[in-house]
Amino acid sequence: MRYISAELKVGIFALIALGILAFMAFKVGELDWLAKKGYTVYAHFNYVGGLTVGADVRVAGMVAGRVDDITLKTDKVRLRLFIHEGVRIYSDAVVSLKIAGMLGERIVEISPGSKLPLLQDGDTIVYSLKVADIDMMLRDISELSIEISRLAASVGAIIEPEETRKAIKASIHNLEELTYNMNIAVVYNDKKLRVLLGHMTELIEANKEMFGAAMANIEEFSLYLKREGPILLESTHKAVEEIRAVVEENRVALKRSIEAVDEITDKIGRGEGTLGRLWYDEAIYESAHEAIEDMTRIIETIEEFEVFTTFRGGYLTGTSGREGHLYLTLKPTPKFYYILGVVSGPGGLDGDREIEFSAQFARRFKDSDKFRDSVLRAGITENTFGIGADQFFLDDRLKFSADVWDLFRNERGTREPHVRLGIDYFIFENIFISGGVDDIFNEERRGTYVGGGVKFRH
Repeated sequence: MRYISAELKVGIFALIALGILAFMAFKVGELDWLAKKGYTVYAHFNYVGGLTVGADVRVAGMVAGRVDDITLKTDKVRLRLFIHEGVRIYSDAVVSLKIAGMLGERIVEISPGSKLPLLQDGDTIVYSLKVADIDMMLRDISELSIEISRLAASVGAIIEPEETRKAIKASIHNLEELTYNMNIAVVYNDKKLRVLLGHMTELIEANKEMFGAAMANIEEFSLYLKREGPILLESTHKAVEEIRAVVEENRVALKRSIEAVDEITDKIGRGEGTLGRLWYDEAIYESAHEAIEDMTRIIETIEEFEVFTTFRGGYLTGTSGREGHLYLTLKPTPKFYYILGVVSGPGGLDGDREIEFSAQFARRFKDSDKFRDSVLRAGITENTFGIGADQFFLDDRLKFSADVWDLFRNERGTREPHVRLGIDYFIFENIFISGGVDDIFNEERRGTYVGGGVKFRH
């Protein structure tokens, strides 16, 4: 047997060790000569944030390729991705950049999609998700923290004086006392309100046909005006012409009548006759003057008292049902008024119908320091205590409303109070359309509503 020297043994061992190390390096690095068969696709991003050539490409969370090339093309960064053979990527695939591992290295993640055809060699992935710039986010967070610090300093400067702190404590105490008193009032009057609402329900049920007939009459009257309006205008014009002709024919007689009235007035001024004596009697004059003033005040009060009737209908997507409203608004003054209403709508998730009632007091603020054409409301909203607010624009043609009721969560299928935000817009003087979001905080009942209605002034 031929003798092998120690040097040769050492050399053979070194070659074997180098071969093992080279194989491991090539295996880990997935160099081209050990790469699997596959195909190339392209992707485009506005920002790649530290992605390097050789980074992993994962499909549905599994390593399925690598980044072969990164090239800047005008305002886009183009990635050339090598995908292993057998990995299917569809035309609606979505590519994004993610951070993997504790060191924060970037990788490419592909959601393969499902819409045919499959991507072939040289195709481009159309859909890509925008990459968040961490540096920009940190800068924005830093600026936000500075603004918050300034705000906190401003608030601290405002509430630092002892008088301000006492005022805030007094306001909180008053709010607690008001809430307590309102709770007592609601509990105390709950039985009376239920009896009143029961009577109103009976009244509505008993006169349901009358309301339907009234709506039918309104619709019929509108059609009549549309059909007969030109004829009525023509008849009115003819009547005016006839009156003018009669005046012309009797001008002499009218002149004599006016002269007779002047003569009677002169006699009264000289104190002649019964009317003349009444005119110069101070006691009778004062009594008559006071009576006339009282009648004038009564007439002015009646003229200022306004009454409005509003019919509203709509459809709720949250409870999948129709909703109808009938409101009567009583306005003794422009600043204060009362709202009485009846609501017919789906009572719960099962979609059955219920009749509910509203009775609210409203205060309107117009051109004041804190409010500009706003209304605050409070009272009973659909059988429960509720509050609301309205904001008017365009001379009352546009109204934004917010209502909160059912604070004690008495409605079926609810966990939070009932909150509704809506908009009313008058397309004509008496006709409006409505829309908004209903029951925002109860996910099972949340939805939108659309509808419209008519409003009449009596």
